[in-house]
Amino acid sequence: MKSAFQAAAVAAILIATPALATPHSISRTGHVISQIPKDGFWNPAGLGSLAGIALGDAIHFSATYDDADVETPWPRATAFGEVFNRPDVHTVGLGNGNPVNAVSLDVGALHFDLSDQFCFRDAACIAANGLEFDTGPTLMFHNSSYLGMDSCLHAHAVFACQLVFDNINPFIAAQNERLLGYSRSDIYIFADESFNTVFFGKFDGPAVAVPEPSTWALMIAGFGLAGVALRRRQTGVAAM
Repeated sequence: MKSAFQAAAVAAILIATPALATPHSISRTGHVISQIPKDGFWNPAGLGSLAGIALGDAIHFSATYDDADVETPWPRATAFGEVFNRPDVHTVGLGNGNPVNAVSLDVGALHFDLSDQFCFRDAACIAANGLEFDTGPTLMFHNSSYLGMDSCLHAHAVFACQLVFDNINPFIAAQNERLLGYSRSDIYIFADESFNTVFFGKFDGPAVAVPEPSTWALMIAGFGLAGVALRRRQTGVAAM
């Protein structure tokens, strides 16, 4: 009888105890692969250097999260207005205060972490700058394949951005093709406070395939208007 009572008590405790979310980690390496010349779209000021970063520098990225952070907030619209609706692409928001969450990005002599996210946990800043994800730094996955972190980290007078969501956009993809000869979701841009992009970086290894959106609802016509939209977004970032 005593044993049965003890077993029932243990079972009750197990039922009452919430299951712990499983932590997950991502680690990727890459390099600064290209220096951008004076360019009307990426580097209008023709800036030639960024303190702490040089062509060929190593990139080390890592992130930690758990199952409580996984979300699928579809559909979403990019900064250019296309509707992206793919339930097979899931996102992980890291700006919700979960103590497990962490980000580390080292490039050249510079280090960035989770708190360096532009507009980190600042709802007014997020709304004012039209950021697509209100959960801060957002990891994106296609099924089990890691696409990258849709985020701008800001420290040391440098913006380190991975615009995964916008890289899926045909206009940005075309700009990447023009300068690099290819486009992929995991391209980094490194820019100054005025958002003159001086360097491109990418992860090592083969590119992860970016799924084509099932529906593109183009709300901005022509490269000129698209360029204006991105420059307005970048100007808002630089003004903060």
